[in-house]
Amino acid sequence: MRYANAITHPTKLEALRLKLEVLRLKLEALRLTLEVLRLNVEVLKLKLEALRLKFEVLRLKLEVLRLNVEVLRLKLEVLRLNVEVLRLKLEVLRLKIEAF
Repeated sequence: MRYANAITHPTKLEALRLKLEVLRLKLEALRLTLEVLRLNVEVLKLKLEALRLKFEVLRLKLEVLRLNVEVLRLKLEVLRLNVEVLRLKLEVLRLKIEAF
C-alpha cells in the first residue's frame, strides 16, 4: 500500500528512489570494505609466511652454530690428543737418551 501510494505521489517516489540509491551506495561501500578486508587477510597471510620463513632460517642458523661448536670441540680434543702424543714421544726420546 505504501508503495502504491508512492506511485501516485511523485515526491514520495523520488524519495524512495533516493533511499534505494543510498542503499545501493551503502551496499557498494560494504562490498569494497569486504574486498579491503580480504586483501588485508592475504597480506597478513603473506606476512605470517615471511615470519615462518625467517623463523626457519634462524632455526637453521642456530643448528649451524651448534654444529660449528661441536666441530670446534672436536678440533680441540684432537689438539689435546696431539699434545699428549707429542708429550709421549718426548718421554720416549728422553728414555732413549738416558738409555744411550
